[in-house]
Amino acid sequence: MNLRRKSQKVTEGKAPQPKISKQLENLINLKNKKVVITGTIPGKTRISAENYLRIKYDAIIQNSVISSTDYLITGHGVGQTKLKLAARWDVKIIDATEFF
Repeated sequence: MNLRRKSQKVTEGKAPQPKISKQLENLINLKNKKVVITGTIPGKTRISAENYLRIKYDAIIQNSVISSTDYLITGHGVGQTKLKLAARWDVKIIDATEFF
């Protein structure tokens, strides 16, 4: 019994590769980078999102945006104060939907 749809095409020996955005490619190098999360991330608790970044990317999680912060990851209901501080200190802002 073939359960594949006609539109599905599988290449033998190759696993399907997820579509990765340029921003996500940059996240791969989060090792020892200081990261702040603001807003709600759908399907994740704050702790699970932070642990994901720590474990998968070896990121350093901060609670506040300060001059040494490298990235601000924004979910739904973004904190305006954190956005203003990120702009002041030229912190890179990334939408959470890019990788969560």
